[in-house]
Amino acid sequence: MKRFTFLVLITFFSIPALSGEIAFIKNDWQKAREMAAVQDKMLLVDFYTDWCKWCRVMDTTTFRDPAVVAYVNEHFIPLSIDAERDFGITVAMKYRVNAYPTYGYFTPDGRLVLKSLGYQPADEYIDVLRNAVTRSDSGLVYEGVTPETDLEYPEFFRLASGTRKARKNPEQGIVDAWLAGQEDLFAEVPFSVICRFSTPETISDFVIGNSEKYEKLYGTDDVEMKISSIISDRLRSAIRENDAKMFEGVLNLSDTYEKGDRDARHQRYRMRFYSGTGDWKKYAEMVSGAIDAGTMSDGAINSAAWTIYENCEDAAIVKQAVVWMAKIITDASPYAYLDTYAAVLFKGGEREKAETYALKAIEKGRSEEEDVASTEELLTKIRGQIQ
Repeated sequence: MKRFTFLVLITFFSIPALSGEIAFIKNDWQKAREMAAVQDKMLLVDFYTDWCKWCRVMDTTTFRDPAVVAYVNEHFIPLSIDAERDFGITVAMKYRVNAYPTYGYFTPDGRLVLKSLGYQPADEYIDVLRNAVTRSDSGLVYEGVTPETDLEYPEFFRLASGTRKARKNPEQGIVDAWLAGQEDLFAEVPFSVICRFSTPETISDFVIGNSEKYEKLYGTDDVEMKISSIISDRLRSAIRENDAKMFEGVLNLSDTYEKGDRDARHQRYRMRFYSGTGDWKKYAEMVSGAIDAGTMSDGAINSAAWTIYENCEDAAIVKQAVVWMAKIITDASPYAYLDTYAAVLFKGGEREKAETYALKAIEKGRSEEEDVASTEELLTKIRGQIQ
């Protein structure tokens, strides 16, 4: 009987995934860890939520690509875990999962070797998987991340985790006081708290000054995201104080620690500063210049025009927003663009044209299964003024 039980156990842990799909284990962390250890395979963890659109896109595209399927089935035990429910909450806290989708790649004995964030098409994702395997084979792990999952997190951290409706975020003073009492800010739990919440300037400066050590302990993604959060906090302070010198410091910090196109970053931050401080003339000049230079996406143009609609009362600038939207509106435009165009037309005094595009927006929105209630309210206002 004992021999039979042993054979059943080995068979259970060695059943291969179907060749045409990735057989993700669902929400069973312990089972996946045991299978990875028994089969001497890496563990791939897909952290998802029910509301995550791009998680579903990955499921229906990248994770069905034959090359991805074959590679995952050969090298990994795949696990998908809801990061906002049950034990998934603890695991998400442990691995600092704050955006979705997030993917974790672990050695067979449970050491984290890599994290990746966001949707990626199959040809790019294959490279991520290969990089994870190479790191594992080379013994490269995040040195600060222990294999243990249920660590002693402060109660305010647990209350701020889980589903969005159930979260209770602490007052900033509670976080600051807890961090002030920590002897080792490089330890795993303090770093998780640092990543999850806003931090006082002294802690933020400490993270910035020790970014290379933190990256060695916990990987570049978490550290880069924290520094981006610090930059955003300081940008908000510059806006609140309407302090141009403080804002220039934000740009300098961004240049030192953030990757990507410098001009695009500066453009994005300047637009946020000008809109936040109500300098609509400079804001409009930047948007118009970017549109003329072809460096602004249609989505960004739509967002800028909507910002003008909601916040700016300067008639001349509202008319500029109408011009911006006119350049991107086509018969194939999505509901959001048509809705914005109708709104700025209405605010700019072109009521009959606004009515036409409000109707188009409602029709398109219904076809896209969008909530069109706000556009219907706009249409009522437009018709009331026309009459």
